[in-house]
Formats: sequence, C-alpha cells, structure tokens
Amino acid sequence: MKSIKDLLNDNNFGTYTNYSKKSVNSKGGDIFDFLELINRWSEIVGPKLCEHTIPLKMQHKSLTVLTSHPVYAQQLSFMETPIIMKIEQTFPQMQGHIKKIFFKADNAYFQKQVKQATQKQVVKQEFKQKWHKQSPQYKKLEQQALQSLGDIEDQELKEKLVSIYIQLNDPE
Repeated sequence: MKSIKDLLNDNNFGTYTNYSKKSVNSKGGDIFDFLELINRWSEIVGPKLCEHTIPLKMQHKSLTVLTSHPVYAQQLSFMETPIIMKIEQTFPQMQGHIKKIFFKADNAYFQKQVKQATQKQVVKQEFKQKWHKQSPQYKKLEQQALQSLGDIEDQELKEKLVSIYIQLNDPE
C-alpha cells in the first residue's frame, strides 16, 4: 500500500515549476462550473486521492474538500498551494479565485458512496441473472426497443434507453 506522500509525489505535487498560467478572456472568460470541478477532480489530485476526497463547496474564495479520513485532511493541508495551482491550470478562469482550501474529514459520506456503488452492482448483477443477452425474451424486447427508438442517432443514448426499456418490461 502506498503512503500519502507517495500518492502526492505520483501526482507531481512536489514541484511548482510545471504549472503554466493561462490568460483569461478579456470579456470575462468562461463561467466556472463547480460540477465540472467535481467531475475533473481526479485530473487534479489523481485517481487514488480522488477515491478519498471530493470538493464540497466554494465560498468566499475558499474551497472546502471532504476527505474520507482525518489523515488525508491533515496531509493534504500541507499540499494546499500545489492543489490550488493545479486547479488554476485545469480551470484558467479560476486564477486568483481560490485563496484557501479547507480539508474536512467525513467518513460517513464516503461510506454512503461505497454503499450506493455496491447496491448498483447488485442491481446490475440481478438484471444480468434475469435476462441473458442471448435469451429469446431479451432479444425480443431489444428488437421492440430498437424499433421504437430507431430515430435516435446517438448510439450511447440509444443503448441506455434500450436497457431501460428492457428493464421496464421485465415480467417479474
């Protein structure tokens, strides 16, 4: 198991020289989207730390980040400046908008996330057990769904809607 120091070194937090500053559009640049920060958090802190941290809120030029354990909160507080620089590199419109990061431990949130992920896996497994993709029932429902959704061009969306159609028409 890697130490927090090793995880931080893996994400280049040890050096400040590789962060480039980008200028903001003179008309104000893009509007910052906090949800985009959450979605791209793994790019900022790396995939391992992303499993144990998540941005919670931004208020008065301060970012609050939840951690799964007080040790992460304490250790990451030492890396506040490089994390701010990495956020500014990822979101140039945020230059100078984050002055401080507060790290708070909240293991309950992360336990809830793990529980939800586990529940999703159970539901997915139950669905797979009910319908095998080669079963005649599945193929029949899939054909019905594809005929109904034939106008949709986006393949990913079409696949998800077909899956929902099949789940809703489950005879049990």
